[in-house]
Amino acid sequence: MKIFTVMQRNWAFLYGLPLVERIKKEYPNSIIDTLVYKVRTYNFIVKNKKSLFNKIWLGYKYDDNILDINIKKKLNKISIEEIERTLEIESVWKNLIHVDRNLVYTPGKIFRYSLRKQVSDENALDIVKLNYLLVKEEIFGNKKPDIIFLPNFGSIFHNVLYHYAKVKNVQCWMPTASKISNRVILTNTIDYNLNNIFKDFENYNPSTEAFTFAKNYFEKFQKEVIKPIHLDFKNDPFFKGNFKKFFINLIKLPFKVFRKFLENSNKLNPTVYRTLDNIRADQVFTNFFSENYNLLSLKFFKYNNLKELGRFAYFPLHVQPEYSTNLFAPIFTNLFELIRQIAISLPHGITLVVKEHPFMIGKRSKKYYEKLKSLPNVKVIDPRVSTNDIINNEKCELVTVVSGTTAFEAALLKKKVIQFSDAFYKILPNVKILTDLTKFTEHFKNLGDFDENKTILMLSKLYDCSFELSYSLAYRQKIDPKPYVDAMMEKIENLNS
Repeated sequence: MKIFTVMQRNWAFLYGLPLVERIKKEYPNSIIDTLVYKVRTYNFIVKNKKSLFNKIWLGYKYDDNILDINIKKKLNKISIEEIERTLEIESVWKNLIHVDRNLVYTPGKIFRYSLRKQVSDENALDIVKLNYLLVKEEIFGNKKPDIIFLPNFGSIFHNVLYHYAKVKNVQCWMPTASKISNRVILTNTIDYNLNNIFKDFENYNPSTEAFTFAKNYFEKFQKEVIKPIHLDFKNDPFFKGNFKKFFINLIKLPFKVFRKFLENSNKLNPTVYRTLDNIRADQVFTNFFSENYNLLSLKFFKYNNLKELGRFAYFPLHVQPEYSTNLFAPIFTNLFELIRQIAISLPHGITLVVKEHPFMIGKRSKKYYEKLKSLPNVKVIDPRVSTNDIINNEKCELVTVVSGTTAFEAALLKKKVIQFSDAFYKILPNVKILTDLTKFTEHFKNLGDFDENKTILMLSKLYDCSFELSYSLAYRQKIDPKPYVDAMMEKIENLNS
């Protein structure tokens, strides 16, 4: 049996390696290849876990091969048209390049990323060709993998691999949030429609356990939004005591800058572009003050008072750049313009209310919010206002998002939802997936009514097909990997059944 997996950052230590060790224990003759992200992770695997793998590639650094003259000659023989045709994609720009934030943005500038592309168009296309060759000739080669395990779909490589595997009928499995708090679901689709789960939804009969859970979960949700564990900020010290945190981090800053300088001297870092792992050391210094300046400036920004507004539609800002927008909705990543168009598409008497994402507080400048506030029919409210108080407000007529948890929460709270990327909860009559903004007003007026029975069935389906584990929290701290490992091992067992 041949298996390919990506060992990605901390996920490799917490879940990837335990999975591979389990595979080797139960299938000792299996051949496992891997591509590793982050130098520290790569060094650890090469030094301590090399015997588990047949071949090991270092992600990001591998893309430096486009600078090799001999490889460049080979790349020149490949046409982009061939890649689009083979992978069955519409455009390498939309489906591959735009997904990879290291190429289309510049990490380190303007705190997290600037909107200026980091590599030339020519180099971006060469990186596509290089990764296409890696997948086609090295990873698949003479014998294709029987199954592929990924932590997510965040780079050109991930997406080339997924599309090529799909064409070759090889399943790529990855964990993703089920939207039910503290439960993870496995998917083999690159978007969030979870077709592997909901394709038989109309004929679904829930287990007693799942149905009971779903009813209780729904009833609790009506009283207060049940946030995913990793998004519950009520007791998160990160959002408290900003002044104390500032002085502590100020003391640590010289050490962080020096450490980054040392890390950047590592020859295993990519040179054709930078990632968040090897931003310039001086940017660590300037970004610290930039973020804190933004935080201080926001104390003088006058937010609109939600209680003083009439009927409204709600649009939550997104973390950017992130594959939840770049991959799921590449034509809707300009949030400023999207907000403007939504606001002018709302019927008279309904205002668009915008709120910042907690992860982005301090990342965007005060000027950004001032520009938003200056748009016709747009109001910006304090990010400390809870989602529960917004969506459960009787004056909330609509929730509209690019992607994310808020749409799911709103759907459960009986609100009308318009989303600009595919999602499994489109099966609910009060949810509409929209890709044509010219039809926004029409679809808003024609959205269906809430269906409690169908909603509870959807929750039952999610419970039946998921396992207990906090998806994003798993990237931040050690959690028992057994549920994840067991779920992935079942996919291998299904191959042999």
